[in-house]
Amino acid sequence: MADTQMEEFHGRLRRVAQNRSRGAGFATADTAGGSPRRARRPRRSLLRPALLVLAVFMALKAALLAEIGPADYQGRVERLRDGTAVAAAGAWALQVDPATRWLAGQLHALFAPLQ
Repeated sequence: MADTQMEEFHGRLRRVAQNRSRGAGFATADTAGGSPRRARRPRRSLLRPALLVLAVFMALKAALLAEIGPADYQGRVERLRDGTAVAAAGAWALQVDPATRWLAGQLHALFAPLQ
């Protein structure tokens, strides 16, 4: 008659062998095998953070345009364009484009009743 504990032990050994053949590891930090293997994290794409920065930048431009008006905004951009190379690059980035103009109109219509 077989001992039930021995049957459980051999069953456990079979399951460990099956799992190891599938690639599962059983190493811990204090075993002779060294530290356990860590699963690799998938590489994250930079697309989502770049789009978030672009959206925030566009919202900032639109808020400035809606607040100070198109004439004053364009005057400030022109003054930037006449400055240093860094200021000229900022003027290029801050120039009014159709998306900024549309978003500024939406923001102005949204916040006009609050003024």
